[in-house]
Amino acid sequence: KGRFYPSKQSAIAAVRKLTDELNHQVRHDSLTGLSNRVHFEERLQQVASAAATNGERYAVLFMDIDRFKAVNDSHGHAVGDNLLCEVARRIKSVVRSNDLVARIGGDEFQIVLRDLRELADAFKVADNLRLQLSQPLQLTHQELSIGVSIGVSIGVALSDGVNTGPAELIKRADTALYRVRAIHNNELRLQLQPRFRTNDGAMVAVEALVRWQHPEHGLLGPNRFIPLAEESMLVGQITSWVLSQGIRQLGRLHEQWPHLRLGVNVSARELRVNGDLVPRVMGELQAQR
Repeated sequence: KGRFYPSKQSAIAAVRKLTDELNHQVRHDSLTGLSNRVHFEERLQQVASAAATNGERYAVLFMDIDRFKAVNDSHGHAVGDNLLCEVARRIKSVVRSNDLVARIGGDEFQIVLRDLRELADAFKVADNLRLQLSQPLQLTHQELSIGVSIGVSIGVALSDGVNTGPAELIKRADTALYRVRAIHNNELRLQLQPRFRTNDGAMVAVEALVRWQHPEHGLLGPNRFIPLAEESMLVGQITSWVLSQGIRQLGRLHEQWPHLRLGVNVSARELRVNGDLVPRVMGELQAQR
């Protein structure tokens, strides 16, 4: 019997196919099929470079699954893997085909939202993701309910072509994610700074000051986290928390100082974006009665 010798063209095609498969494996997560960290950072650099040229608006979302370790420990790694695959599927069902979704390790996902018409669209997508992933997941005859934390960082090229770098955007999205955890994990602390009347020394008001009891870095002042909270649109949640806690403590103080006033600092950016401050204050006052 004669031997078969592949043609030069078929050999080249086979090598190209193998090369493409290897490149895909290097740049994609073997479990979910999503892009991995390497591919994500490559594509984000491309998006950032394009934005510097054409002024495209884009955003980076950093997301992780709340209490994922507890699912692994109680249900086993097979269920945990199925959960990650289902989360990946639901993320892809929310974002557009030209957006990029990556699993960068463990239960952490990153998303690039391209060509945004409005910057607020990034936060709408984040809300849709939370809603989609809050629905119960049916996994191998087990129904699980999870929550997710999402940090958002906006990338906008300036008119002179200057653009926030990809590494900085990822850092900001990661930082925004930890701001969300600070609220959810009850790590915020409220301090009341008294104000006294000069002529008789009577206490007439208190100013509500927020601090973050960081699990690793200790007690952080507002200058360490409020500016980034403003950029990531989380400052509204922090303001609501301060109002709620401040009014609650003011109610206790009124037993001894009935004319005491409460001062709360509100971001100018929040006032421009959210014009509902007065109804929120009135709602908190009604809730504390």
